[in-house]
Amino acid sequence: MSIQHGGQILALTGLRYFAAASVVAFHFSKSGNAWVRALVDHGGFGVVIFFVLSGFILVYSYDAGAGKFRGIRPAFWAARVARLYPVYVVGMMLMAPVVLMRSTEPAWQQLASGILSFALIQSWFNSLGTSWGIWNPPGWSLSAEAFFYLLFPAVCVRLSKLSTIRLAVFAGVCCGIGALSVFTQTIVELAAGDLWGYIPLIRLPEFLTGVAAGLIWKRRDTRAFDRSASWVTALSAGALVLLMLLPLDDRWYARATFAPLVALFICALACGQGPIAKILSCEPLVKLGKASFSVYILHWPVWMILDEVFGRSSFAISQPNLYFGLYFILTTGLACLCFKYIEEPLNRILRAKFINASSAARYPATVIPQHESATLT
Repeated sequence: MSIQHGGQILALTGLRYFAAASVVAFHFSKSGNAWVRALVDHGGFGVVIFFVLSGFILVYSYDAGAGKFRGIRPAFWAARVARLYPVYVVGMMLMAPVVLMRSTEPAWQQLASGILSFALIQSWFNSLGTSWGIWNPPGWSLSAEAFFYLLFPAVCVRLSKLSTIRLAVFAGVCCGIGALSVFTQTIVELAAGDLWGYIPLIRLPEFLTGVAAGLIWKRRDTRAFDRSASWVTALSAGALVLLMLLPLDDRWYARATFAPLVALFICALACGQGPIAKILSCEPLVKLGKASFSVYILHWPVWMILDEVFGRSSFAISQPNLYFGLYFILTTGLACLCFKYIEEPLNRILRAKFINASSAARYPATVIPQHESATLT
């Protein structure tokens, strides 16, 4: 099995980097190639992968079986804060000068948005219009993750009492709810428009699908399932790529509609069998996967800062693909540095400060649910 000595599932860590990269490309790639464009236009699907993966990894780390939760809930929530906030705050700090220079919103709205964003509740307040996310738009998914984390201990215990068949049915229901939300938005033509898809409650089925998948995976017949894991991984990965090439409305890719297929891919990949798992488990991709949360949080501020710098100078790169490539390399490099010198050190300090020794003894040392977790993201 592709698991290192600390208990981390390597292939899933490598997958996180590609999920983050797809979101970056979705936001800023200008590729003119038809095939690449089709994939990029649905790159927001990476957030669905983050949400499903988040639920899966949390179950892997915290489900103690027999309807029990491993560790204590305050320690779990404190650890989530320690994992998410250091880089998240860095992202907000980098965006501060951009907001002050570019935002046309009234000062009170900028301040309100900043407070909501810092509290990770910004995506619940769509009545503020586009200003709700000006302090780092991708941070909306962290707002959703915070909601998921709040519910997870109770959800994990409750769902772990269901049979495997009922868990599979539950995942199917989540898929149906995702499709229903798209139909509802399309038919009613809600005034909120695209903001409808940012509400954490609307995105909850994706996370719940991951929780159900994690519980099913832990109960699997390892000999029977793992033998077929290689080709299941390949087939589900191929199906996901084909889905992203279809000319469907992007809202279908931003709900739980295809979450069960993502969950199947993750379950098969987690077995560590086959060439895809081997590639995603290689050391360079694992290191990039660990920095994926920083990639996700920093990619918007870095782009905005570069845009501001080049917009005020005579220097320009006329080739959009070259510009994006250089930007992406820079963002990945900065994210790796951020992970090594900010995210991990502050995570250790905050965990030591806010999780007492007795809680830490009961708390799994190998949990790495950062946009996982994606996140998570």
